[in-house]
Amino acid sequence: MPFVDDRDFTLTTEQKAFWLEHGYLKVPGCFTRDAAADFTSSIWTRLGCSQDDPSTWPPGKINMPGHTLVSCAEFAPKAWSAICQIVGGEDRIDDWCKDWKDGFIPNFGMPEYSADEELDFRALDNWHNDGDWFTHYLDSQEQALLIIPLFTDIKPKGGGTVICTDGIKLVAERLVCPFILVLRCYY
Repeated sequence: MPFVDDRDFTLTTEQKAFWLEHGYLKVPGCFTRDAAADFTSSIWTRLGCSQDDPSTWPPGKINMPGHTLVSCAEFAPKAWSAICQIVGGEDRIDDWCKDWKDGFIPNFGMPEYSADEELDFRALDNWHNDGDWFTHYLDSQEQALLIIPLFTDIKPKGGGTVICTDGIKLVAERLVCPFILVLRCYY
């Protein structure tokens, strides 16, 4: 089976309380490593890089256009169940939001970030509300819930999205909207 079949997944009381308190939630085990590998299998060809040769990797991040869609409900039923519970039901989700696209944003890091040096996240620039394909407004429907599926492990300073967890609740309270669901998506 290419996915974790947990269609009847229910958020625990603790997860719901954490969501309400912090504005984000991590849901582990939403799909298998094999499913993640299959969904991301074209990334290196599309980038024109070699996975095994870091000298071919471009610096920084790249916003890749999406080519393939998968139904979240079919690919990651556990994630879909959590999403529906957080937003108040599937009927509150627009059809165009029910699929995941392979519009990846790989981040290969920058030469000035040494693996041996402590990284001060507060000194980083480019803090933003996620969404690289639309103009942000307070009532942007694209802004209601950000899903971050993790298709691979992220090593320290490995280019993953840095989430300012202290700021999520403050922004969500000001905008009156929930913000982030982090899906640690495989076992």
